[in-house]
Amino acid sequence: MNLDGLEEQIASHGNLNRFDKEAVGTVSALIRRVREAQLAISVDGIVVSNDRGTPIENPACRVERGASAELRGWVKDRPDLFGEQRSVVQQADKFGGFKAVK
Repeated sequence: MNLDGLEEQIASHGNLNRFDKEAVGTVSALIRRVREAQLAISVDGIVVSNDRGTPIENPACRVERGASAELRGWVKDRPDLFGEQRSVVQQADKFGGFKAVK
């Protein structure tokens, strides 16, 4: 997903109130944070050395987990803004509108 214009893309789906605009900005920042952490992990690896030379988990892993969890919460709590946009398709009445007669 291209983040340049993410906020505008989401906002184009309808009129957003002030809180929803803030929510979109927050989610956009979280996505950026996840991507930056993933880049740091891909460059430095999952395990890095601390100042004593002891192998430790890359701190970017913690950032990625935290931001990802927060994103999941936003998507779960606000599917109207961040969930999969599905169009509603009405199914045809298989009986053509006829009603049962007794």
